[in-house]
Amino acid sequence: MPSRREVLVSIAATGAGVARAQTPEAHQHPGHDETAGGAPAAAKPKLLTAAEFETLGELVDMILPRSDTPGAKDAGAHLIIDSMLASQRARARAFRKGLAPFLPLGNAQRLERLTALHAARDAFFRTLKDMTIDAYYSTREGLVTELGWSGYTALAEFKGCTHPEHQLPGGKA
Repeated sequence: MPSRREVLVSIAATGAGVARAQTPEAHQHPGHDETAGGAPAAAKPKLLTAAEFETLGELVDMILPRSDTPGAKDAGAHLIIDSMLASQRARARAFRKGLAPFLPLGNAQRLERLTALHAARDAFFRTLKDMTIDAYYSTREGLVTELGWSGYTALAEFKGCTHPEHQLPGGKA
């Protein structure tokens, strides 16, 4: 059975084919200094408070932790999420409301709460997970380091998913 990270990699790989290749000068993610090799610079959130931002950093790392590749916090996913929320005020209010219960907790308690929210199919957890995955796999660490995407791959044909359980009636994906 594939690990959670392997499943996420395969999901993200599907979307990687639609990403555009851009030069580093034309495409920088918030908080990244391309002259320093793409490492996150001193993080300065646009919307979240310092406590919310620190908590978000810990949560994204629980969703996509460091392994043989950088984790979500290493990649600056929390800074990207903050930037996305800064331009979506209604979504930001709901997100901050969902984030608030995590602020006073330690990391062990945060992990327990995330696990419970996942089991309950909670809307905040789903939003946090989706935003973490989107942010991480839009970074160099996600696309290039983890997925190995070069931007120069052309597929003559895409057959879709070949798993029998994912086939539509009639045998098509």
